[in-house]
Amino acid sequence: MRLCALVAGVLSWTSSATAEAEDLPHVTLSQRSPTRLALASCFDQNRIESPIFSRIADFQPQVFLMAGDNVYNDVMTRPFTFAPTPVEVMRLNYHELNSLASYQRIKQSAFVFATWDDHDFGINDGDGSFHLKHMTKELFLDELLEAPATDPRRQRGGVYAAQNFHVGPNVFRVVGLDVRFFKDAWNESAHGTMLGGEQWLWLEKLLCSDRSPRVTIVMSGLQMLMENRGAGESWSRFPHERKRLLELLVKCRVRAPLLVSGDIHMAELLEERCDQGRRRFVELTASGITHSWGTRMNTKLGSVTAFSSLLRFGMTVAKTFCAWWHVRDSYLGLNYGRIELDFDKETVHTAVAGLDGVVFDYEWTFAQLDVGDDGFSVDACEPWQGRPSRWRVHAGMALTVVTIVAGLVAPWAFAWLLLCRRR
Repeated sequence: MRLCALVAGVLSWTSSATAEAEDLPHVTLSQRSPTRLALASCFDQNRIESPIFSRIADFQPQVFLMAGDNVYNDVMTRPFTFAPTPVEVMRLNYHELNSLASYQRIKQSAFVFATWDDHDFGINDGDGSFHLKHMTKELFLDELLEAPATDPRRQRGGVYAAQNFHVGPNVFRVVGLDVRFFKDAWNESAHGTMLGGEQWLWLEKLLCSDRSPRVTIVMSGLQMLMENRGAGESWSRFPHERKRLLELLVKCRVRAPLLVSGDIHMAELLEERCDQGRRRFVELTASGITHSWGTRMNTKLGSVTAFSSLLRFGMTVAKTFCAWWHVRDSYLGLNYGRIELDFDKETVHTAVAGLDGVVFDYEWTFAQLDVGDDGFSVDACEPWQGRPSRWRVHAGMALTVVTIVAGLVAPWAFAWLLLCRRR
């Protein structure tokens, strides 16, 4: 079956070549300088409404990038076990998002470009074996994107897409990858596909046939640069696929690529340096519209404060002692990302904002993000602080687990001591 899909993808590639390397029709934006984009993910409609959408609307982006978990179409049936909600509930979830006045404010002024991750796909940590994926794809196109019948995503698997944006004489591109529809299940051999043959062929054709976009933003529901933390999901769990993506950016000489992602319930700025520090890959992660590691667990059924405080403390310990050295900066509160493209100064300004404004920001020149024309080996790329020692990673993870377990046990131990004293 996979061979058939690969052959079909090759035939589609060779028969559908066009003069312009476009996927969706290009969008013309006003020549406001700088061009503003917002990035966000993880909206759980079952939680109390977050002010983040209002903050995004106040930022007045021209493009709003939704990096997945745009609604939660699954539910936990027992600890660590999830099931998809009924189709009628999934549709209502999108209606609840669309009914928010703050979200409508964004849509009135910004072009919405979205991909999905596991929860809007329909199942936690989902992959290509999910039996409802064709149905949830149509819901995604109908209810979130309101895509017309002519949209190319109607005729192919997955929700991957690319769009060129014209700002006067300048062009930038946004590529939305689908890391669920074709993905193999995680396995101990760490070998499988993230995108599937059809999507890989589409991506290579798109990137290599047209270098006119001055900036290319590549969006994935899962983080791309972060190497495996030992828990959770990321591209690094299939290392050859992560390497293939970075190699493709180099091979196609993509100009000023910027990676963006969601999923992890906090915000991060990651950097990997290559070619003896002369080249780099940068990734902006924004995750936490309604919930994050650093906020109370607010739900329509009430607020859970103590456990969320423990999680926040545990994550702070983890980020302090674990050698996650791709991370240049991070933020555990509710957040969204800001991207500002200045084509006159040739700069990309990246920032993360919370409820009280910007919490960190970095600026890059187009030239600093360019992969260049000479090529380089991604095998020699390293986290910006160097590669961590194995003992520090294990020690940090162990300390994090001990901290959280101690926090859970301490209140019960204290109560037992009080009870013993009264006796």
